[in-house]
Amino acid sequence: WTEVESSKCQPALECHLLKDKGMETGTKNSVDVNVLDAIMKQRQLDVLEACGSLSHQDRESIASSKNIVVNRQLGILFCLVPKVASTTWTTILLALAKDVPISSIDSEMQWQQWRKYFKPLNKLPRYEQTKILKNFYKFMFVRDPISRLRSAWKSKMTGNQPYFEEYYGKFIRNMYRGNTSEEKQNNSNGVTFHEFAQYVVDIPEISVADPHWR
Repeated sequence: WTEVESSKCQPALECHLLKDKGMETGTKNSVDVNVLDAIMKQRQLDVLEACGSLSHQDRESIASSKNIVVNRQLGILFCLVPKVASTTWTTILLALAKDVPISSIDSEMQWQQWRKYFKPLNKLPRYEQTKILKNFYKFMFVRDPISRLRSAWKSKMTGNQPYFEEYYGKFIRNMYRGNTSEEKQNNSNGVTFHEFAQYVVDIPEISVADPHWR
């Protein structure tokens, strides 16, 4: 279980329950089913509380999100979050929708056919959106925010990503290494995580940021 094996157990309830069972983070001991059940119930309550605090305008913006997709055949509504195992989950869901083995879905086929089987909720008529939101099974996967941010930095800022280097890497280095020479900036081994994190924090309107770190 990830949250047991990790030393970054953040939610107070989860840490409290684990300690009550005599478990320390960083171990690989099995977790009592009752502990998991209590954690899941608390998470559900947290979600209900957060959703209940949304205004009508906030709820309208959720329905208009480009990240929420629908598959009528499976009766599911899925919120896709980049850098939260999104490639893995789109592969699994596409295989389910096509009723084929997961091994038959290659990366090229995956993104070519994804929109064929999973339609954006915001492209559907409003009355249909309401019906789907009420009746379909809704789910999403989340990730520790810092872990997600680090993953975005590692894959987009330190790997062979010409697009991100051209449009983000140079800009970030110039922004946070203003006192260094242009040659030193351009010959850098890449954007550091500290620079990248500072850049994300400094974005005036996060809703317009790249989806991988939005």
